[in-house]
This record gives sequence, C-alpha cells and structure tokens, in this order.
Amino acid sequence: MREIGDYAFSGAGLESIYFGLNSELRTIRQGVFNECKDLRSIAVPANVEVIESFAFRESGLVSLICAQNSRLARIKEQAFVGCANFNNVELPLSVEIEDSAFDGCFQLNANLFESSAEFKRVTGWTVEKWWNSKFDGHRK
Repeated sequence: MREIGDYAFSGAGLESIYFGLNSELRTIRQGVFNECKDLRSIAVPANVEVIESFAFRESGLVSLICAQNSRLARIKEQAFVGCANFNNVELPLSVEIEDSAFDGCFQLNANLFESSAEFKRVTGWTVEKWWNSKFDGHRK
C-alpha cells in the first residue's frame, strides 16, 4: 500500500500504528488520523516522504518515531496541531517543517538524527520559537 486516503481514519479508536518493515507508504495524507483521541504512537515507515496538513490534528499522539534510514522530507503546516500530549518525536535532520506544524504541542521533545542530507530549514515563527527553546538555536 502506497497511500491511505484523506481523513480515512479520522476519529477512529486506533491506539497505535505499525506499517511493517517493507511498507511502501509514501505519504501520510491530509487528516488521515485527525482526532484519533486514543492514538498514542506511530512508527513512520522509511519510505514516507511527506506528512500532510492535519494528518494527526488533535489526536492523542504521544510518540512518533521515524526509521533511521527515513526519507521524510517535509512535514506540512498544522500536521500535529493540537496534539497536547505529544512529547516524543524522532526525525531526520533533513526534514523541512512548515508553519505551525507543531502548534499546541506543549510537551514536545525532539531527537534529531543524521541522515544523508543536511538540515534544510525551519519555517514559521511557531516552529522557530519551539526550535530555539529546545536547542538554543542550534541543532544537537
């Protein structure tokens, strides 16, 4: 499976998501896990390149971990907006984060790992404020 449709699981009672080691999923589509209040964790498959807007909006997400060989390149605006319990994210340094992707994620801690590409940019005052508060303006 390479794609799951927009809002496919919106409001569902999912607690965790695991796609398997050989997943061909390329995009986590708009609103696909929107308002999944019971959702706690997701392991993002290595082939995922984009997490679209509102993908996890107001879900119960606590932890998101990308594979070490992740191809994740972009997290779109408001992808995780309102995830108040979201506190653990592991992302490749190459990811581009759009405006307000993490708005309302007040407990967020990030672990960034090296990938084949350099860190590109962080856009939007909300993410920049978060980034600076967590890493004193520098990546670790």
